[in-house]
Amino acid sequence: MNKAKIFLLFSLSFITGIFIASFFYPDFFSAIFVYLALLFAIIIFFVFYKNKNAILITLAILMFVFGFYLTEKKIDKINL
Repeated sequence: MNKAKIFLLFSLSFITGIFIASFFYPDFFSAIFVYLALLFAIIIFFVFYKNKNAILITLAILMFVFGFYLTEKKIDKINL
């Protein structure tokens, strides 16, 4: 996988995290979802740490969670 495809994967993961967070903001489900995604990413990383594709998937999941988290924080700041 070349650098452009990796960048596209991470960008789309981040944008998808923002998109999903905008729909699930007031729910308790969103906080549980973030923690489960982080746990899933850590498990994938430690089980498949020698596989480059698994590391890319793990980083994509982390970018998704980062986009989700940032959107929740910004919406909280706006709603105050």
